[in-house]
Amino acid sequence: MKINSPLEAYKYLPQTNCGECGEATCMAFASKLIDRSGKTSDCPPLIKEKKFAKKLAELDRLLAPEIRQVTIGVGEKAVNIGGDDVLYRHKLTFFNKTKMFFDVADNMDEAAIVERVNSIANFRKFYVGRNLLLDGVAIRAVSNDPAKFAAAVKKVAEAGLPMIFCSFNPEVLKAGLEVAKDLNPLLYAANKDNWKEVGELALEYKVPVVVSAFNDLDALKTLAKTFAEAGIKDIVLDPGTYPTGKGLKETFTNFLKIRRAGIMGDTEIRIPDYCSPLHCMDGWNFRPGQRLILGNRNGFGLYYKVRRHNDPPQHGALFHPA
Repeated sequence: MKINSPLEAYKYLPQTNCGECGEATCMAFASKLIDRSGKTSDCPPLIKEKKFAKKLAELDRLLAPEIRQVTIGVGEKAVNIGGDDVLYRHKLTFFNKTKMFFDVADNMDEAAIVERVNSIANFRKFYVGRNLLLDGVAIRAVSNDPAKFAAAVKKVAEAGLPMIFCSFNPEVLKAGLEVAKDLNPLLYAANKDNWKEVGELALEYKVPVVVSAFNDLDALKTLAKTFAEAGIKDIVLDPGTYPTGKGLKETFTNFLKIRRAGIMGDTEIRIPDYCSPLHCMDGWNFRPGQRLILGNRNGFGLYYKVRRHNDPPQHGALFHPA
């Protein structure tokens, strides 16, 4: 976001105080734009009247976050990752907490899948005056069988939670998309071997996708640039996560480099990140403010989610435990 005060946003509004946005004045609406409780589309004159077209385009550009926001899922339970503008919280608030997804495997029997998904959907952890919840389900294609994976996706989808499809096999991912094409799942993942096929799926089904290159930021940026040039807008970065040993330092450094580059103006890498602290399928990765995938539902992970958002060096990530 290139502007951070209501007065700057007000310059691009109709300034008629018509009230069609639900606010008494355009200045009040400008305040909602800055704190992201309102959108430019909430102002009918700005959208409908051609004389405001240039102002609308410029305002949208100025309000766009430095790190692109990506939505996973649909409806009230959909989650947003990314969407941040600053490296440090004292400069501006972080708008999206780390999202935590817990895994199920497609080779589990149906009863076990239902039990695990229900436990994820119904999980509550009271902490400092609030209930901490889990954000979604990551479905791992352990069987590598399209039919089994599709059956697992169909069963998980009944809970209405956002989903991540975890496979490097395009045929498996497509089978899952066929039974959940309107649910906006996140595809994990496109790499140097399958990028063309997975990219085509993301375009065809209009879903977000992870690009993955373990501990190779140059390759990761190349994949992201290729997907963006192909017209794929909702991209998530996976630089690889090594939660123990000497790889932990490299993991932290890679995530920090990506975020810093995006915030500081590298338009090709202004993209949220993905990480998994445990290796579900030869590797998963982790980063705050984006997405986090986990395999056990203890209180520590949710405590981490709150603390990471409150005072993090990075934010807006996705985490998947295995």
